[in-house]
Amino acid sequence: MPLVQYRDEKISEGSAANTARLNLAIISHLFEIARKKWGMEGLANPVKSIRVPPPPKGRDRRLLPGEEELLMEACDSYKGDMPHIVRLAIETGMCRGEIAAMTGEMVDTKQRTITLLETMNGEKRIVPLSREAVRILSAFSRRIDRNIWGMTPDAITRAFLLILKRGREAYEKDCKEKRSKPDPKLFSDITLGKRSTLATSFLKVSESEGPSESYSFSTMSKSRINPPDKIFCCAEMSLSTR
Repeated sequence: MPLVQYRDEKISEGSAANTARLNLAIISHLFEIARKKWGMEGLANPVKSIRVPPPPKGRDRRLLPGEEELLMEACDSYKGDMPHIVRLAIETGMCRGEIAAMTGEMVDTKQRTITLLETMNGEKRIVPLSREAVRILSAFSRRIDRNIWGMTPDAITRAFLLILKRGREAYEKDCKEKRSKPDPKLFSDITLGKRSTLATSFLKVSESEGPSESYSFSTMSKSRINPPDKIFCCAEMSLSTR
């Protein structure tokens, strides 16, 4: 079957364009391996001659006004380390896997940074810390030789799903008592995985002074401050198992 036909059939059958794109990427990779490593230099890569569906647009889900407070109330009812983990995600934008892999030796509370060795792209990354993030980590970073939180990424995801469920139930109960209509968007589509959902604050990094206080989205918008390079928002802490 020609690859163009394969691409079009997959999309017409209801498959996401991104699924077709990823499948074509696998096929392309196999041809490149054959050319470069199996001595088939003359083998043409057919994927390069067709249009590949573009990657999907990034998600833009951020916490709604008042949602952070309700989320933290739900976290507090869960107890354990989850309130600290969620707060750290909000303050730093770190994803689920990065938080789970943290050890005390990665944390420098004096310089107000975390050095991440296992990131999603495989490269080392230094994350600036707000004063709130430093406060959270100061109580836990003494666990130098082992993971700070003692939770796997999947365990964090399961706990976070339960927190969202409890938070939504408490919110709907409160709305019922007040005879107000619940916002259907509240507690929906909040994830903890790539970098861009759980953020209501920015970390603005000053070259001379290090991380400053956090700036809310509304403050940044009203003052027309462009988000600087060293800003992290916790996004998509994927609620699917990754």
